[in-house]
Amino acid sequence: MHQVKVGYSPKSMSQIFVVASFMLVAPTWFYPAYAEVSPGVNVRVDQTAPGGRQIDPSVAVNPLDRRHIIVLSGESFDRNISDSRIRYYVSRDGGQTWKTSGILPGWESNRQGHGTVTFCSDGTAFATYYDINPNYAFRVLRSMDGGETWEVRTPARVHTGNENKPQILCDESGGAYDGRLYVRYGRIGQIYVVYSDDQGETWSSPAKATPGETGSNNPGPMVVGPDSQLWVGWSSSVFPEKIQTSTSFDGGSTWEAAETVADTWGDPPVLAVDRSGGPTHGMVHCVYSWDSGTGDSDLFYSRRPPGAGGAWLPRLRLNDDSVGNGKNQDLPAASVDPDGILRIVWMDRRNDTGDGSIEVWGKISRDGGGNFEADFPISDQPFLEPTGDGANLGGHAQVLSSANLFFPFWPDRRIDDGDIFSAAVRDFALAEVTGLMVAKNGSTTISWTSQDPTYGEETVYDLISGDLDELRADAGFDRATCLGEDIPDTPYVDSRVGPNSGFGYYYLARSQNGASDSSFGASNTSPDARVGIDLEPQCF
Repeated sequence: MHQVKVGYSPKSMSQIFVVASFMLVAPTWFYPAYAEVSPGVNVRVDQTAPGGRQIDPSVAVNPLDRRHIIVLSGESFDRNISDSRIRYYVSRDGGQTWKTSGILPGWESNRQGHGTVTFCSDGTAFATYYDINPNYAFRVLRSMDGGETWEVRTPARVHTGNENKPQILCDESGGAYDGRLYVRYGRIGQIYVVYSDDQGETWSSPAKATPGETGSNNPGPMVVGPDSQLWVGWSSSVFPEKIQTSTSFDGGSTWEAAETVADTWGDPPVLAVDRSGGPTHGMVHCVYSWDSGTGDSDLFYSRRPPGAGGAWLPRLRLNDDSVGNGKNQDLPAASVDPDGILRIVWMDRRNDTGDGSIEVWGKISRDGGGNFEADFPISDQPFLEPTGDGANLGGHAQVLSSANLFFPFWPDRRIDDGDIFSAAVRDFALAEVTGLMVAKNGSTTISWTSQDPTYGEETVYDLISGDLDELRADAGFDRATCLGEDIPDTPYVDSRVGPNSGFGYYYLARSQNGASDSSFGASNTSPDARVGIDLEPQCF
């Protein structure tokens, strides 16, 4: 149990402490440099009625507030895709609670599909989807209030039905084209990109990102690298089969010659680019699933070091279960956090006993893809693969990465034919502070077990505090304030006037050493009320 000590007023009791206990998620995997990787309680994003199916999640996090997340999902009922629509959800507490806000505008008369969402640097959100009725178009919408309401902008494309799979993306790299809005799409086996510099009011002419005039190129997600670089990957099923990428250095106007990641065919690759500013800044990561002849699909990984003369390095198998065991891994997602840590998640069947069980697993690299840690499970229970007419899980899983936490999103069938689930996965370098105690003897003294013997005398501590009555009211910690920052070591004296009779203060502590932090601790409840303070700490 992780104990939060709450000191009551000495006017009513000379020295009495209430202990508010929260079960801590125990460290499960230990690594030389990092204290723990702790997947949290799985959270159901949608609360839709039975019979509805949610698949194809798309997610975006507000760069101005990492607690603020928008999710889109494709919705249909009884697997009838003729009336499919795009539903949107908003969270402002790091994905712990969700508001099921509604259907994107246009669903009344249109069939919607392939919904995607993005944030720009200023916190403006944009979405797009594939609209069928009566013309084919890539509708674009803007939200100025964080995804609560949406206004219709100019379609990125209106066409005759031979274009599909739109993806919207805003450049928030801080580069020359920061704020530019892109829509990537497929057309007759080729991949094109259009852009807007006026928030979707007008759109450029299409620029082709793939080589040649014919082909069968299945697009993967486009991503933004350092200095506004654009990267897009695809899988080609036309001989000779290849997984390839292309880059644009001028805001999507022109595209470089294609680079080959692998001479094979698989699901569309997912890319992630390192914008950390650290030793692996500019590294491009590619993940894809492929049956290499073992009879089941595995995940494969390749990386491209930065620089014009760079080339894709030889691939390696990611998942660490037995080779050729007949258990598929697929639908991966990848992202790089602000410290350059690569997180990968995917759908995994290693524990399937024959009933079609699927779990969500993850893997981490802390050195730009040079080495990977052991696989670990993220979903807290399996679900069954869909079968029969209309069976579909949709496209890739999704993952958002912040410093010290990441958030996978996936379609899940544990309740009905499809919901969107997520989890907050803590990934902190330092172990949590333990032994937090409060003593009242004239002044209020807070003490804890020093981590200096483990991490060195450079270790410092942050202490936050809040009112117990506020904690009781909503189990939230967002109203806590920074009581002491960069405290050299235990103990610390709280110089505030003691709380009034019948009221109390609570305290939480974390440690820091250079750029490394510890968590304030998980509450092991759903929602986990402490995710928000780990994402946006009151002390810096």
